[in-house]
Amino acid sequence: MNELIKITKTVNWLETKLINGECGILFESHSHSSFNTIQNFIESYERPFQTSVTYYQAFSEENAFELIDTLGEELTSKLASPLGYRKKSILDIIKDAGLKMIVIDDCHFYSQDTLEKLLNLFSNSQVSVILVGERQSMAIAQILNHPLVSQWNCLDLNLIVQI
Repeated sequence: MNELIKITKTVNWLETKLINGECGILFESHSHSSFNTIQNFIESYERPFQTSVTYYQAFSEENAFELIDTLGEELTSKLASPLGYRKKSILDIIKDAGLKMIVIDDCHFYSQDTLEKLLNLFSNSQVSVILVGERQSMAIAQILNHPLVSQWNCLDLNLIVQI
């Protein structure tokens, strides 16, 4: 029963963030514990030739430009004529793909510089950012001290009442 409550709260919270165009932080009890719930949420918004929500798992060796390049490739692959987007900017690709939200798991692996560049890009593109990870890992990485991120609403799956 407790797991069903967590899934329902997570999906409702993500849906509210998507509808309202808001960013947020999802605290997990352990790494990737909400992965299946997030994937199911994303799949419910899949449309032909459109990507409303996408998921990325952060890697420590990855920088902002690599993620943006990968994102561009993923989004153009779903568009009706991917070859027509080879020379378009990532901002145009995001707009044409209909991207509204990106979920970044294990965000504590990103450096402050990488996180700053990604937040700027997605803010300029009016894309909601959901950072996912363990509270302690995010605190150690100083993510929670970021001026923008510190103002975001959080969902802490560790605080959901045990039944």
